[in-house]
Amino acid sequence: MLREDAQGLATHYDTKFVWQALSDFRAWAQALLYICLLVPIYAIALFLPTIINSLGESRALCNVRVSYSIQVTPQQTPNF
Repeated sequence: MLREDAQGLATHYDTKFVWQALSDFRAWAQALLYICLLVPIYAIALFLPTIINSLGESRALCNVRVSYSIQVTPQQTPNF
């Protein structure tokens, strides 16, 4: 089964394979898309407590609101 799966694949390592992977447009496009999706998600998750805390909320209430707002969609979030 593995031999059937490995047909047509290289059996040795060559640096040209690395350069082929690094010069592939699709690999760069996927990496850029991945970064563009993750950076805003992590920015919101990391900085939202600081933003809410600077608006005058207490630290405990701030953490509750942030954890609740990250877990639920905006349509499900009640007005506090």
